[in-house]
Amino acid sequence: MFKDLLVTILNRAVLAAWPKVKTRLHSRRSGLTLAVTYRPKAAARAAALGESNFVRSSQLDTAGRISLLMQVTDGARLSAGIQTSSAGAREVTLEEIRIERRGGIVDVILNRPSVKNAVTLAMWRELAEIFARFADDRNIRGVVLRGAGKDFSVGADISEFERIRDDRHQSATYEVAVDACSGAIAALGKPVVAAISGYCLGGGCHLALACDFRFGDRTAMIGIPAAKLSIVYGLHSVQRLLALAGVSNAKRILYSADRYPAEQAVSMGLLDELHEDAGLAAETFLQRLTGNAPLSIAGAKYMLNGLSMGAGALDPSAAQRLIDEASDSEDFREGRRAFAEKRAPLFRGT
Repeated sequence: MFKDLLVTILNRAVLAAWPKVKTRLHSRRSGLTLAVTYRPKAAARAAALGESNFVRSSQLDTAGRISLLMQVTDGARLSAGIQTSSAGAREVTLEEIRIERRGGIVDVILNRPSVKNAVTLAMWRELAEIFARFADDRNIRGVVLRGAGKDFSVGADISEFERIRDDRHQSATYEVAVDACSGAIAALGKPVVAAISGYCLGGGCHLALACDFRFGDRTAMIGIPAAKLSIVYGLHSVQRLLALAGVSNAKRILYSADRYPAEQAVSMGLLDELHEDAGLAAETFLQRLTGNAPLSIAGAKYMLNGLSMGAGALDPSAAQRLIDEASDSEDFREGRRAFAEKRAPLFRGT
């Protein structure tokens, strides 16, 4: 009875909030099944960009159902099935971006391996929304960003430039989306590691540079080919490149448009560490960080990122607010108790 009532309430709520969304939510003994067909106002634009708007029917628990419904927003592109993998990881599969969650660690996977994970305009926008949502989830303690298949990303999908980046006005709009994406990654108050295999070029570097760390394997090949396309790389990403590689290496990278193998990328500051399996190394590293205080990490990230982006990028009052919130937090009290009791602290980010 309760489940049937919940089904009715959810169906009515979705239809009231999003009249363009057609839902079929059914109650079964094994759980709840949802089928959603989403038809945004910009259907013609979505079709032109090759966007899909169908959510496949899946078995979801109640929490998963509510979570998915909350993600159906105007202008969003959805093509998802939610399932549980054999390893026990809850997986939300999007057409071009996959999200896998294992405990407090989330993998965000660029999922266009047939085109070496080239990033479309729709993907830039979707990634920005994904990382913005992560900020509100206290259970997420770290994020790994990687590509499906052999490559991280060859960068922006140039095949769509003639339609969406043909002049200065379209280019400006495009850069807003790119900056919003990299800004959302950098602003997330949780550690983010780019796990890089194969090509990490151009727009792929935009993504990697916005992360806190870049772990690579021996196949990693990094470069920014903007000079071969008559593109001036975005201001914020140039600032991040400068902070990591220094002015001489940054000029070499941008002037030459060369590709740098893994070992050289490490020496230039583009990669932090090399591993046989960069994704596994990233997850292991983040798991170790989950034992530390989330408020401490968030405060340090905010200040270090702001200071590295040049004069005026850091808001001292915001930094002080983070310091004060940590000083008043339950985590601070837990840290003191754990120290006195000679045990590991259990931090919750509150």
